[in-house]
Amino acid sequence: MSLSPSVHEWAAFAADLHQAGIFDRVIGDRFTLGWDASIEAVTLLTLIEGDVCWGVPREHLSGEDPPVDNWLLDPANRRPPRWWRRHTPTTSQFALQHLIEGLHPAGGGFTVNLPPSSAEIVERLRSIGQTSIDLGGQVLIEDDDLVILAGKSLWTPDEETDITVQVEIGASRIDSIPQPLIDLAHRGGGMYHGAFIERARS
Repeated sequence: MSLSPSVHEWAAFAADLHQAGIFDRVIGDRFTLGWDASIEAVTLLTLIEGDVCWGVPREHLSGEDPPVDNWLLDPANRRPPRWWRRHTPTTSQFALQHLIEGLHPAGGGFTVNLPPSSAEIVERLRSIGQTSIDLGGQVLIEDDDLVILAGKSLWTPDEETDITVQVEIGASRIDSIPQPLIDLAHRGGGMYHGAFIERARS
């Protein structure tokens, strides 16, 4: 059985985090890399609560950057695992998504949900960063000490089209947050953390 280079990269990335002693802080869930015959997949990670796992199905294992699916688990092992949904179109996006969700930079950040009619905001956000890349329905925007992930959340049900914007800000940017991000935070309904709270609400 061939194993995708992206799965190898995920294993190496996780090993680096473990060696640095920060895997639990950065990822937060359980590293469960291995073959699972009950779901016919190589598992990559299991939710800390033990009721969801992520894995690459057997039929995609030899791909360059294969998709990652979700399975629902019964922590008490009374029921067999059940396939839930396609989580990300690539293993690389899976790794990036978990890394970004685990970021808690000194500058803080926020997450806000917007209606589908706000799609043009995502395009405006691209101008804030030095680079941007499309990740299967989401846009990753980067600048010095600034990361923005915008688009349909991986946890949003397929029938819904709301947009989620997640912003993480490093310490060096706390006094120079781009105005569009402050305006976005002022729209309300978001979750805030770190020093950004006071800056955004001032």
